[in-house]
Amino acid sequence: MAKEAFTTGKFTYSGTAYDVTSLNFSENYGEIDVTDTGTTGDGKEYLGGRAERTFTINVFMDTGAADIVMNTESDITIDFEGKTYEGSGSLLTMTADGSIDAAVAQTYTGRFNGEVTVTPQA
Repeated sequence: MAKEAFTTGKFTYSGTAYDVTSLNFSENYGEIDVTDTGTTGDGKEYLGGRAERTFTINVFMDTGAADIVMNTESDITIDFEGKTYEGSGSLLTMTADGSIDAAVAQTYTGRFNGEVTVTPQA
């Protein structure tokens, strides 16, 4: 499949869809130290902990468009580069970046709460 010269994905939050030009999705697992007197050797023992899933997206906003509501839990869907990320979460930070001769891009960082479903797009 050939890549178009300029493509966007979709970010849907509280039922409103926005054009997304980049996505960074991160999934990190904590660890639980279960070292006890029965642990052999001088090393520690760990179990895998719970996942923390965050994302950062760049959104092009029309000049008259209102900013996306922050710090409110909502259903989230991100369609980008052949995958769909779905779950519930909230946006935690926003940074606007622009210049006189360029469009304004807003960068949002958020966190998913609980499970996230990642599926390939057909």
